[in-house]
Amino acid sequence: MSPQFQRVVTLTVMVLLVALFTWIYSRERQQRVRLWMIGWICILVHFGGAAVASFHLIPPFLANWQAYCTLILAASAFYLSVSRTCTTPRLTLVFWTGLFLPAIVYWTCLCLDLNASWLYEAILIELLASALTLALNDLRQSWVFCAECSCLVLIPWIWVLYHVPQHPEYGIDFILFECFSLTGWRYWRHYRRPTPGVLVTSLSFLAWGLVFPVAELGQALGSSIPGDHVLWDLPKYFVAFGMIVTLFENQTEVLQIEVAERKRAEAAARAANDAKSIFLASMSHEIRTPMNGIIGMTDLLLDSDLSEEQKDDLEMVRVSAEALMMVINDILDFSKIEAGRLELESIDFDPHETIRETIRTMSFRARQKNLELIDNINEGVPTLVTGDPGRLRQVLLNLIGNAIKFTDRGKVVVAVQQEQETDADAILHFSVLDTGVGIPIEKHRDIFEAFAQADVSTTRKFGGTGLGLTISARLVTMMGGRIWVESGEARNGSIFHFTVRCGRLKRDAELGAAVGAVAG
Repeated sequence: MSPQFQRVVTLTVMVLLVALFTWIYSRERQQRVRLWMIGWICILVHFGGAAVASFHLIPPFLANWQAYCTLILAASAFYLSVSRTCTTPRLTLVFWTGLFLPAIVYWTCLCLDLNASWLYEAILIELLASALTLALNDLRQSWVFCAECSCLVLIPWIWVLYHVPQHPEYGIDFILFECFSLTGWRYWRHYRRPTPGVLVTSLSFLAWGLVFPVAELGQALGSSIPGDHVLWDLPKYFVAFGMIVTLFENQTEVLQIEVAERKRAEAAARAANDAKSIFLASMSHEIRTPMNGIIGMTDLLLDSDLSEEQKDDLEMVRVSAEALMMVINDILDFSKIEAGRLELESIDFDPHETIRETIRTMSFRARQKNLELIDNINEGVPTLVTGDPGRLRQVLLNLIGNAIKFTDRGKVVVAVQQEQETDADAILHFSVLDTGVGIPIEKHRDIFEAFAQADVSTTRKFGGTGLGLTISARLVTMMGGRIWVESGEARNGSIFHFTVRCGRLKRDAELGAAVGAVAG
């Protein structure tokens, strides 16, 4: 492989790397990724200059000078991406004028072949002074880290300063070694996790820094590996690979943190919701007790000798108190359901009688609006089942009450039939039909949500908490059934359906036969 072709291939790989880091930065806009992108652009210029020089398009002096200058600038960008060195304007000035600029001057003097050992020594002393200034700032954060960095810098510096009068090129090798090895150490200290991306990048930075003294040593020993061999570039590729893996590891970590935060938020929300439900249940119970006293005393006063005006006023008090009691009962039931404290009874009852009692309770309200309230009980409905008649009656009262409330003329029909039966249980299908305002199709699902109604003006016009259907839906679910609504365009009425699963007892005929056998 010719040197020119090798340089073109390397340059192509660097272009792809720069494009990749540019794309990553455009998506995430992280300061660290931006510095990585700048560093790889410098490396791209480094290889670009080498490729151009291989075709003898620029002077050797310029190609040699820019090769190391771009490495120093790239190392500075990589170092700053994982360092908090430049936290103030003063420290930023120290870094760029006390470290970066002297390193460029040192290399420029070497390229100019200046034979002035005192100048190289002075630059190295100034570099150490600037490095110690920044290290003292790190001392405020961690004396251990400050000591580690000082050892990494001070010991090699003493050796280089001793040999630099005879070998000034050792100085630039020392500078580049410190740039990349300290970056690797900073990279490890920044992430503090032994993941593949962090380990590969940290060790590759160290290997990248060792390339320069090792190459110098190999040359002194007469090594056969040429200076432009691809072997010396391998640490660069491993650094790029490690950085990309680190980004994926960071993204995975962020997802894990988000999941943990979401779980904590959900747990906190559940705890807050439970506390709210318990509070509402307690407060509703405490409010209901004096309300019963108000209603009772109002009834007693209504039976006493009062004027018509006083009776009208007290009647309004009683109606308002009963309306408030309904609201309190809804809130109490809802809070119990939300807190998981509502339990169903399991007793024997006659669904026929439960339906008729409920209709008798609601008949007065229906007559007030000149509505027909009709029951339609199918012959196949059993007369004795096991379940919670109180909660079944509550669901029916909610649905019948809503039907009467939203119907101005016509009728309300309550029907029930047996949908399914086994030896152990029976599924009863109830429906409440009305000829009222109807419910738009897009609102069918919303009306079973808490505090939701088909129209925002409903509460103002008809009153209510918006909890009736929600409570009914929860109760039906607890009784092993489901609830749904049929309603089309407005003014065409609605049909609310719900099913409940009841324990199955013997039929009347079987009971009668058993009674006859006993009597015989």
